[in-house]
Amino acid sequence: MRTDLYEGVLGELTFIPEAGDMKRHPKIHHVQIPDFKKIDGTVSMTPDGIPGMRSMTMEFPLAQGITLDGYSVGDKVKFSFRVNWGGQVAWEMTSIEKLDPTTEIDYSNVKAEP
Repeated sequence: MRTDLYEGVLGELTFIPEAGDMKRHPKIHHVQIPDFKKIDGTVSMTPDGIPGMRSMTMEFPLAQGITLDGYSVGDKVKFSFRVNWGGQVAWEMTSIEKLDPTTEIDYSNVKAEP
């Protein structure tokens, strides 16, 4: 089983579940992750030429010990997550840090150079 770690990803919290709600996970609109790998270990490529994972909003289950205490929807964040290929938990957020609210985040998707 391979585990990939993606550190320092920028994004914005778009949903935080109520305390004790174990069925839902926080959602983050994150930037493009150009080095995101597929299960075979190669960098993913979308049909329209975007390398890695395109910018999108997705759920991020929290790793044990990670909380969103003190965070609110709309907070800009820098976070890390790991992907466990073949593990019981497919992916989980391993760290999160609140950024200055004036931080500009570029959500554009950049195509690979030909």
